[in-house]
Amino acid sequence: MKVGGKRTADRVDAVIGQIYDAAGAADQWPVVIKSLCELVEAKSGVIWFKELASDRVPLFLTYNQDPRAPSLYAQYFHRHDVWFNAAADKPVGYVTNGEDLISWQDLTRTEFYNDFLKHFDCDRIGTVRLVKSDRWISHCSLFRPGRRDSFEDDKLRLLATLTPHLRRAVTLHLRLASIDGEHRIAEATLDAMALGVVVLDRAGHPVFVNRSGQQILQRRDGLQLDHKGLSCLCHTETAQLRQKLQAAAEIVDGHPQNGSLMLVVSRRSATSHYILTIAPLRGAAFDRLGGTGTAAIFIADPDRAPETPHDFFVRLYTLTPAEARLAEALANGATLDDLATRFGVQKVTLRSQLQQVFRKTGTSRQADLAVLVHRDLSPQFRLQI
Repeated sequence: MKVGGKRTADRVDAVIGQIYDAAGAADQWPVVIKSLCELVEAKSGVIWFKELASDRVPLFLTYNQDPRAPSLYAQYFHRHDVWFNAAADKPVGYVTNGEDLISWQDLTRTEFYNDFLKHFDCDRIGTVRLVKSDRWISHCSLFRPGRRDSFEDDKLRLLATLTPHLRRAVTLHLRLASIDGEHRIAEATLDAMALGVVVLDRAGHPVFVNRSGQQILQRRDGLQLDHKGLSCLCHTETAQLRQKLQAAAEIVDGHPQNGSLMLVVSRRSATSHYILTIAPLRGAAFDRLGGTGTAAIFIADPDRAPETPHDFFVRLYTLTPAEARLAEALANGATLDDLATRFGVQKVTLRSQLQQVFRKTGTSRQADLAVLVHRDLSPQFRLQI
């Protein structure tokens, strides 16, 4: 599609480069949206994702938007978005402006306009549907205030030129985010265990060690890593460990061919011993996570105290300690007013922290956050060994 003169074509090429950079780096999306706004003379813009199963809008990528707007939209107004509802049957890649979806006169009579759009200078919209799947719908929407005209045809053509690239990049972004999320959940779950976990490759070298395992190995008190892989203080126990790892690699129908895959390992500094359980790693789920290991060793240390739920919460959602403290307090019934006094901080600071907690946990309301804390986290620790 022809996009105008050389200067415009060069700007479009530059934006395309930014789009593909953002596919693998989420912090680059605001740069992309800013460039789109400049290209079509919009004041602000957003790329948002709606999760169909939960009817939630958990992710906003924005440029030059009032920070209150995404939160209000996610909490309430996405259900009353007359533009979105009018475009419900439009195909992926469809580019349009707001007045092709609903007339200006009809728009200005709606709750969506009077209680939301006009307060944030989002009266005019140029929008494109980027994703429509069984799980997600995603749009890129660019906005002008009401004193400006609707988006001109040449501006919409520029957006249409960029749409295939936006679609590919956003789809790739979702796939990478899903893979990264699976890795993070798997690693955070293993890190939350009081058990040490060491995953070994076919040569007996570690490809993953969880937090507890790292602490155990750093002490070099009965178990250690050397150029041959994992070894024990006692040479006899090391030989037994090698035999059991070999047995795990030769597992048939879920049963070892030569005895138990457990081993008691002596220590220098304690009367209690490490108890090792060796498990073969098999299956599509492990392969999908990029697994290269053939066996996992679970190390029980009777002297180790279990990790606290607070520390687990911090790591699982990459929260700061302050954000985790706020989330737990709100989940237990505290209010922002209470916590401002208790923590000795401004209420506006707590609101900012809460928005970060919502973003990182994929929630949008305090009630949802409380459910996540009590339902999804507490059982992990009741079952912790």
